[in-house]
Amino acid sequence: ALLKMGIISEPLPMLYNEGAVILGLLHFLLPYMILNVYVSLEGIDRTLIAAARSMGCTSAQAFREVTLPLSLPGLAAGLLLCFVLAAGSYVTPQLLGSGRDALFGNLIYDTIMSELNWPMGATLSIVLFLVLGFFAAIYTRYMGMSQIVKGLGG
Repeated sequence: ALLKMGIISEPLPMLYNEGAVILGLLHFLLPYMILNVYVSLEGIDRTLIAAARSMGCTSAQAFREVTLPLSLPGLAAGLLLCFVLAAGSYVTPQLLGSGRDALFGNLIYDTIMSELNWPMGATLSIVLFLVLGFFAAIYTRYMGMSQIVKGLGG
């Protein structure tokens, strides 16, 4: 349709490029983010927002002062989950991207299977594990995961 209207002169590349990989990962990971944020927003007591409004806050101020801070743990959990899934993603970049648009999972696979360099593949896997573990530890430190564990103990 764009060609017939004269807006573009050649067909748009929709596969085997970085944009296709990003769009595919977005399509795959968006439900995980939405679910985390939705659960976080559902847990917020609506009377807090009503109290902020009754104290003179506008809707935007009530969102900024009440809703956003209370939904940050769900937002952070969604970001962590999506980051972990995207970092280890292999199939989506393999199907939608080209050889140069590979993510870390594809790099590990190519190192082990194509180059048969098992030590380098193992090293890359450990690096990925450590990076993801670092981000999970940061999340646990600042987003109150320790509070959940304390609640289970007694």
